[in-house]
Amino acid sequence: MLGVFANLKPAYDVSARWKVLPLQKRGVCKLRKALQFVDAENLYPSSNCGMIPLPRQVANGKLHALSAGAVIVRREILVK
Repeated sequence: MLGVFANLKPAYDVSARWKVLPLQKRGVCKLRKALQFVDAENLYPSSNCGMIPLPRQVANGKLHALSAGAVIVRREILVK
């Protein structure tokens, strides 16, 4: 049964657990740092949950900043 997991690659989780709305720059820095340790195809930016107690506007802001940071880093990788 566990053989179905044989071809999976490890992934590095980049959390977005800041108490205030994160800046895109902060997300970009975290993603760039993660790329020092893991190949880009194995990097999956995501929050580590913790969004439930936040106001919807704050949670949305965090997710938008994280995804905007991912777009910036992807463009950098494609240019190289």
